Amino acid sequence: MCRVLGVHRSGYYAWAGNPDRPRRREDDRLRGLIKHAWLASGTVYGCRKITRELRESGERCSRHRVRRLMKADGIRAEIGYGRKPRHRGGPVGLAENVVNRDFSPSGPNKVWVTDITYIRTYEGWLFLTVIVDLYSRQVVGWATQSQMTTDLVLQALVSAIWKRKPAAGLIIHSDQGSQFTSSNWLSLLKQHGIVPSMSRRGNCHDNAVAESFFSALKKERIKRRIYPTRDEAHSDVFNYIEMFYNPMAGNEAGTDALGEDLILRVLRDALVVVQEDAPEVLRLVSKFSGPRATRTARRGRRHWHSEWVGDRPNFSSEAMKRLGERTCLSEERMIGTVIGAAIAVIALLSVMRTSELQRLCVGCVEKEGDGEFGSWVIKGILAKSGRAHTWIVVPEVKAAVEAIELLGAEVRANSGTKALLAARVVSRKPYLSGRTRAPSKVAWASMLLCRVREFAQLSCPEGGTALEHLTFRKTRRFLARFVARRDRSSLGALAFQYGHLDVQITDTYYVGNDPELTKLLNEESSLEVIRAMEDLARSDSVHTNVPAEVMEATRQRIEAVLSRVSTQKEVFRMLGAGVVLGPCDWGYCFYRQERSKCEGNEDGPNKANRTPTTCASCLNFAATPRHAEWWRRRVADLEEFARFRGTPAQSKRIAAERLAQAVKILSVIGGGDEPSVAEACGISRQSVYRSHQCVVAKIAELSDPQKRERDVALKIDLLRERLRREVEKVGILTTLCGELAAALHDAREDLAFAQSTVERLRMKKGLG
Repeated sequence: MCRVLGVHRSGYYAWAGNPDRPRRREDDRLRGLIKHAWLASGTVYGCRKITRELRESGERCSRHRVRRLMKADGIRAEIGYGRKPRHRGGPVGLAENVVNRDFSPSGPNKVWVTDITYIRTYEGWLFLTVIVDLYSRQVVGWATQSQMTTDLVLQALVSAIWKRKPAAGLIIHSDQGSQFTSSNWLSLLKQHGIVPSMSRRGNCHDNAVAESFFSALKKERIKRRIYPTRDEAHSDVFNYIEMFYNPMAGNEAGTDALGEDLILRVLRDALVVVQEDAPEVLRLVSKFSGPRATRTARRGRRHWHSEWVGDRPNFSSEAMKRLGERTCLSEERMIGTVIGAAIAVIALLSVMRTSELQRLCVGCVEKEGDGEFGSWVIKGILAKSGRAHTWIVVPEVKAAVEAIELLGAEVRANSGTKALLAARVVSRKPYLSGRTRAPSKVAWASMLLCRVREFAQLSCPEGGTALEHLTFRKTRRFLARFVARRDRSSLGALAFQYGHLDVQITDTYYVGNDPELTKLLNEESSLEVIRAMEDLARSDSVHTNVPAEVMEATRQRIEAVLSRVSTQKEVFRMLGAGVVLGPCDWGYCFYRQERSKCEGNEDGPNKANRTPTTCASCLNFAATPRHAEWWRRRVADLEEFARFRGTPAQSKRIAAERLAQAVKILSVIGGGDEPSVAEACGISRQSVYRSHQCVVAKIAELSDPQKRERDVALKIDLLRERLRREVEKVGILTTLCGELAAALHDAREDLAFAQSTVERLRMKKGLG
């Protein structure tokens, strides 16, 4: 072994016989720090929180090492009671669940959560209510009382408002207890512009942060303890919240939220690494690989390092510059940094999950389409459903994949795998061995995440704990919110990119309920409503299914609203009062539930049943010349569908009805500067609007010379279908007549037999 490693035999025996090794000395030093952190927490912290404490103090250690040392010293964390809550997902009562388990707000004083718990004393129960800021996870207000009344939660809320002074629009989440549904609580929220949010009935997971705080309080301070008096319990709660919980660094802001500027800075530096620094790293790796690396390894570590440093390039990215400042710039550190940057680019710009990244193979990036209209795509497999999926990517993602392919070519050759992210497990002394160990097939998920976190911390050291808690889930949510802030109409494309079957999944679980985003969406919705109202008020030709006098009265009310100075405030008031004016591609919806054909509810139209055919026959629907182009395309599509050979007669009949419906709407709204179909035929709009469907068909026939032949063919098909049905009816009637005749014949035979039987009985009776 000494000959293979190039170590002298006496040096090996000196190392093996030394009980005071550097690793053991480092473990002994960490034991003291771990014991100190455990005692400072009141003997309640576990390996995770102690590891966080050590890292924030400047120590470099893993959670597994801390767990090993704690187990060796007999140090254990304080655990909870072990009772699991039951789950009952009841409906929401007074207020909507605005938070919807989105516990990652973008800033402080955006979302608060509150709840009430019990503390046992010999004088009776002591009730405690707390208000926690979701961003900082600090208790911003709390109160205790001997009775669980509304005054208890009001005191906590007043103290939180006095301490933080939040702006209007703050969301406060609670359960559906009687204290949080009282009129005094709601009036205080309304007075300060606070939006209430409530969990579903019997569902404690909707208020998980407040429940988590109470769990920590009881297992770290009051577990299996009964206080003599309520005053002593109050003093202990004050000591825990104000002297221990709030000042701890583990509760500071940024552990659960990612700032947009921070992630964009990391992404910008990752693109620089992939595009500019990766070719330099590849050049150095190829230079010190093969026979050159073997000769360098034979000459010893010092000469190898000096030769490496002498050819050190000038990097462009912040991460590689900070990496170059270190005394030992090894091959593995540079390769790991480049791979971390490439994974960050892929994760941020393609929104792939960890397991989806692990399933990628070499050559997964392909180009679909030719020329400038072509696009790069990644073909892989979705994590949850297991079906094939295509992610549309930008050229920068292609460059990142190519960098990973080139840097891992040797590893894949040694392991015989085609996985893109093959595990790169290197010997402890690569400068002596010159070769890697036998690597595993695919890199672990923790390894990929560790690469990304290390690169992010090198790129932006001031990111702090936010980058230490970076996950692929947060990168997926970041892109969804980033796109939704700028273009709400792109949610459909985002749902396809994420592999979701419905846009609502992307909107609910990834875009979430960001207060700033909600404000932007409300403003955009109000602007859309204003544009729709202006369009309806200024259009001369409007198609609608309500009577003309009703439509005229509606337009007068719209003009009155538009004539006011505070139009946007008026629209906000209308939207808050439940007025729904839904713009879409084919028209407007003046939603009223009692006359809705899509079977909507009090919240609005039913998106599943909202189709052009359903809307066109609904009393809530209206269309203007702004939508004429969409209806023209629909007419062209239906005509093309009707020309297909072999189409069933029933499908043709449905297409004909929808075509007549579309032509009727087009004949009214016309569209643009071009004359409408009705005007081209010399027929007034009102006569078309009030006429029968046959008049619309006649207009379409006059405006399109080729339509007559199609109508004749369609009529022939309809007549053939009707004739076939009549023949079937005649056949059925003939069969029924035959069955009736046979039944009548049998009845006659039975009657004759009965008559003969009666005669025989009479004769026997007379003879007797």
